[in-house]
Amino acid sequence: MTTTATLIWSHRGAVYEETQPFLAESTVEGRNAWIAALDGLAALDRRVVIASHGPLGPDHSPRHLAATRTYLQDFNRLAVQTATGPEL
Repeated sequence: MTTTATLIWSHRGAVYEETQPFLAESTVEGRNAWIAALDGLAALDRRVVIASHGPLGPDHSPRHLAATRTYLQDFNRLAVQTATGPEL
């Protein structure tokens, strides 16, 4: 990750924009660590966040930090409420 006064560049796959992370081989521990990393990035309070995954021409909004975090939290919640991958 590279930071400046107003920028976060997520070049390691931490931030997704309008796309779903591949989580089939992830663990709850790994997803929780990812959430903690997103919290740390959000605490930097930057105006620009360049997502590492998503469509061309992204808007570089910090809202993608929260959206990725929410997706991971929802996945964690639903993973314990479902019994199979297709159900999840």
